[in-house]
Amino acid sequence: MTDIPDIETTTIDNKTLVVLTIMEYPVKPVSCKGKYFKIFDDRIEFLNQGKLPDGLTVEQLISGKYSSSIRYKQIASVFKEAGIIEKYGPEIKRVLEAFQGYGLAQPIFEEIQNGFKVAVSKTTQKTRTRNKILEILHTNPSMTREELASVLGKSPNTIKEHIAKLKADGRLERIGSNRDGYWRVLNDKSHKT
Repeated sequence: MTDIPDIETTTIDNKTLVVLTIMEYPVKPVSCKGKYFKIFDDRIEFLNQGKLPDGLTVEQLISGKYSSSIRYKQIASVFKEAGIIEKYGPEIKRVLEAFQGYGLAQPIFEEIQNGFKVAVSKTTQKTRTRNKILEILHTNPSMTREELASVLGKSPNTIKEHIAKLKADGRLERIGSNRDGYWRVLNDKSHKT
């Protein structure tokens, strides 16, 4: 079994690069006392002194209802040639999809007084347990709730609650009966199916 990091590192790298490349840097530097990100117990906040391009709202950014354009072509070209970003375009959409695929809370985007902030929540113990359940069922789809409870050191009722949430979120389904059926992991990018 592999550990799933609190915050998926590839997503954080993309997030950092997006914040650097889409924001408008001020002509006159604004002092931010060297803090471009802050780490808290429950989240990481990425800060940028620039603003979203004129006319682009946070709602449009999240929904993907905007025309993507490169504002700093030299920075974007260097990132693309170095393999840091895959292609030009709506990186925010790819970041949001990655968070969803890992079952993580969506980042919070916010325009603030002197710039733009992205807050990324750390996963909870519940999220870790659900991800472990998916990982186990991916490799052993006929495992029972009682067996999962034993492997994870949880009660069968706790496993039942986690499975109900995973099913409601469209990440897991039961094929066949409880006695003779098996589990199928759905829409989960952390496992190759």
